[in-house]
Amino acid sequence: MGDFFKKADRPPISRKRRWSQLLSFLLLVTLTALFVEHWRGERALRAWKRQVTAQGEIFDPTKIWPASNLANREFSNQLAQAVGKLPESLNKFAGLLAGLHLDGTGRADRGSKQASPTLSYEQNTSNTWQQLEVAIQQSKPALETIRKLMQNPPRAMDVNVATRLDLDAFPNLANIRRSSQALHTAVINDLHRGDLNAALENLEALQGSVSVYADEPALVNSMIRVAVLGLSNDACWDALQDERWTDSQLVRLQQVHHSGVLLAQVPKAVAAERIGRLHSLDRFASHNYQTWIDRLAPIHRSFGSKAPELDTANLNGAWRKWVFHPAWDYAWREQEELDYLHFSEQEMTIVREFVEREAWIITHEKLTALRKSYRRPPADWRFYRSIPLYDTLSEVIGGKRVELTECPYPDFSRAWFATAKNLTQHEMVIAVIALQRYQLREGKMPKALAALVPEYLKALPRDLMDGQPLRYRLNADGSFGLYSVGEDAQDGGGDARPSESNASQQKRDWWNGRDWVWPHASPRPKT
Repeated sequence: MGDFFKKADRPPISRKRRWSQLLSFLLLVTLTALFVEHWRGERALRAWKRQVTAQGEIFDPTKIWPASNLANREFSNQLAQAVGKLPESLNKFAGLLAGLHLDGTGRADRGSKQASPTLSYEQNTSNTWQQLEVAIQQSKPALETIRKLMQNPPRAMDVNVATRLDLDAFPNLANIRRSSQALHTAVINDLHRGDLNAALENLEALQGSVSVYADEPALVNSMIRVAVLGLSNDACWDALQDERWTDSQLVRLQQVHHSGVLLAQVPKAVAAERIGRLHSLDRFASHNYQTWIDRLAPIHRSFGSKAPELDTANLNGAWRKWVFHPAWDYAWREQEELDYLHFSEQEMTIVREFVEREAWIITHEKLTALRKSYRRPPADWRFYRSIPLYDTLSEVIGGKRVELTECPYPDFSRAWFATAKNLTQHEMVIAVIALQRYQLREGKMPKALAALVPEYLKALPRDLMDGQPLRYRLNADGSFGLYSVGEDAQDGGGDARPSESNASQQKRDWWNGRDWVWPHASPRPKT
């Protein structure tokens, strides 16, 4: 009884002490919860990677990227020197001149046979072929070096894997683009002068440019090669309108065109993007939030884009820097990585099927359905959902920004569509070369493309829009029709009219019709 009264006589616990105890309890609960989340995420991520690695998935960058080859540094140095010697006067034409020219009515005609070299998106008609010829003459030493370099271009860069994975240390591929544009411009000028031998040499070098760094899986490198292939397709269309080609010349041109190489590398590009994202996620987690922003913001500015305010605003930046980022790094990073990897694995399956079936329309439908079916994980406030400033850079290399209410991961479907489109045009080029060889030998066009196999073609040229052979017909006048079913994969019988959705675009680009029809330039009067 005495003890009872003694306890009752004890002074009450102060409010300050109660708050202190409560905060200590809440802190202990929070730390325990963070530890459990860390343990749970780390365990799940490790188990998933072990499972898919056993099935053949690769997360080791050294098994995706080729080993660096210092011998290739000489190539990049010589190419940089050659590009540096291209005169300023050529720059006003390079990359803007087109082999397939569209007049005001949308009719296709040879760019090399216009009254003046017409530049894309420019109304200036003061350019003359004489000006271009002078620029080409001044470019001769540099172009000769570029042609020699493209005879045996390196398949790998001279930098190591770690350098390749760093955004701010990625090798500059501008010289590949500029040298290819110079070759393309030289081809158009050669065709204007009627010099098929010179045009053939430059076409061979231009197609050789498609193979530069062919084993490098990075998406930006793949898209440069796809763009160069588009330049080659454009120049080849203009060239193949000429009726003076000999069989031996066409054989040479045919030998440098290889279909399907770029398509086969699409899964490697997806794997490389996945590894690159995981690498950036690791770097993001190991850096202070502000340090990360300071690192990537200049890259955004170099592309002429502004860093999103959500990632850089003062209040939100302070919250992420001092509270959210440290907690996320410890407790939830592995769970966010696993969410991305689950999505990426489904994307990889679709892309691999794309390579097997060679049908963009099916791939597009499945990629769209995948993104629409994506569901945010429970309590996704724990996650960034998109790496600040990193994912928005995907817009530069073929992706597109999505709102945070949708799937947060970069959408590269536009890159795969561009690949399929340029490769389909490439298949047309290959088919037309074979058709012209057949006509030279047989004196007429074949009734079906099957007549070209195997003497002129190893296999029927493919339409990568629907996975079927390109459509072909022999017209009553002896000419031929060749077309792809186009973006919607609906066979319109060779209907080149623009669809309602891209009528304005076809005024600038022939390849935006309902079907993508190989155009025939109108015959020109004999001089």
